[in-house]
Amino acid sequence: MEQASLQEILKALELHSETIDKKMDEKLGRMNSDLGNRMDNMKSELENRMDDVKSGLENRMDNMKLGLENRMDDMKSGLENRMDKMQSGLENRMDEGFKQVDTRFNRLEKKVDGIRVELTETQETVDYLSSKNVQHEKKLRSINEYSL
Repeated sequence: MEQASLQEILKALELHSETIDKKMDEKLGRMNSDLGNRMDNMKSELENRMDDVKSGLENRMDNMKLGLENRMDDMKSGLENRMDKMQSGLENRMDEGFKQVDTRFNRLEKKVDGIRVELTETQETVDYLSSKNVQHEKKLRSINEYSL
């Protein structure tokens, strides 16, 4: 009988241990799934935060890029305007210089034309005087020949 009682006690302990094992397995399973859920939630939250930070940084970088591009475009426009003004100023100065040179050349042309006319008249006068001189010398020779 003792053995039957021991058998019953063993059977009761075995049933009790199976029940405890089942409860432990259930609790461990729940804890495991709870931990898994919590880890999944934390992972999702971290991924969301990282995505938010990433998108925030991307937005800041895009804004900075746009700001720099706008500044560069403004600088480029400013430099182009300055260069255009400088070019216009240089072209105007060159045009004015060319006008002055043309005016001076025109005056020189008129002077040279006047000198050319004077030289021609002087040459004609010299030719006339030379011919008169030759005539007078001939007369003087002929007078001189008659007097001898």
